[in-house]
Amino acid sequence: MLYLLPFWTLLQKEVQRWFVSPVQTLIAPMITSSLYLFIFGLSLGKRISVGTDITYIQFVVPGLVLMGVLNNAFANSSFSLFISRYLGHMVDLLVTPIGPAQFIMAYTIASILRGLVVGAAIL
Repeated sequence: MLYLLPFWTLLQKEVQRWFVSPVQTLIAPMITSSLYLFIFGLSLGKRISVGTDITYIQFVVPGLVLMGVLNNAFANSSFSLFISRYLGHMVDLLVTPIGPAQFIMAYTIASILRGLVVGAAIL
C-alpha cells in the first residue's frame, strides 16, 4: 500500500484545491445552468414540441447537467495542469517518486469527482 501514497497525496491535493473557491466550483455552474434553463426553457419552451410525453424542460435538463459535468471535469484538469506548469510546481511534481500512471490517474479521478459533484449540485 505504500506505493499508493503518492497517488493518494496528489489526489487529495487536487480535491482540496476546489474547496478553496466554492463559488467557482459549485455556484458558477449552477447559475450558468439556471440561466440556460431560464433563457431556453421559458422563452423557447412553449414554441418547441419534443413529443407528447415530455415537456421541453424535461428534455433540456439532462443536457444542461451533462454540460456542467463535462465542462467542470475538463476545466479542473486543464486549469490545474496549466497553473502548475506556469507557477513552476510541475517540476516539483515530476521529481517526486510518483509514476506516470499514478500522476495521470490522480488528475483524472479528481476531475471526474469534481464533475460528479457539480452534476449533483446542478440537479
